[in-house]
Amino acid sequence: MTSFSLLVAALGLGLLSGCDDAPRTPEQAARKVLAEAARPVLDSPAPEFELDRLHGGRFTSAELRGKTTLLNFWAPWCPPCVQELPELSRLHRTIQTDGGQVIGIAMERQEDVQTFLADHPVTYPMLLGGKTGNDLMRRLGNTHGGLPYTVVIDPTGRIRTVHAGLLNEDRARRLFNAAREQ
Repeated sequence: MTSFSLLVAALGLGLLSGCDDAPRTPEQAARKVLAEAARPVLDSPAPEFELDRLHGGRFTSAELRGKTTLLNFWAPWCPPCVQELPELSRLHRTIQTDGGQVIGIAMERQEDVQTFLADHPVTYPMLLGGKTGNDLMRRLGNTHGGLPYTVVIDPTGRIRTVHAGLLNEDRARRLFNAAREQ
């Protein structure tokens, strides 16, 4: 089923149900559908992976162990992704002293990401997604492939929450703290 079909189905169910918690906007409907799609991955172990670092070298999922980690999939051509970069940078600066971290996974070519980040620097590590990143997103519950997409993994390597769409610093901090407290 396509993302559009899922959205139409969610809107139809919400409008027909008459429930107070029914989505009121297309964005709310889409988030509800995405949350349901990601439900099977919650509380499961995060998959093992290896990705290239933006400035060379490899990053392995083993480096996540012992830290609460907010993984953020994004792309330079995605306006909500660009909007949340400074918010996530502020969050990373404050949580890294407590053993937390934000890690960006750019879903674009290395040259394009480097050029973009030269004008929009971030304070957190940046990885290159590529084909492996697309597969990782799906395994982390993002079956629709939309960006931005955020996953919070606890220090034991379990997926605690997922979020599709724009995050601000406050909402990202709440997701992070909830995962850390579980």
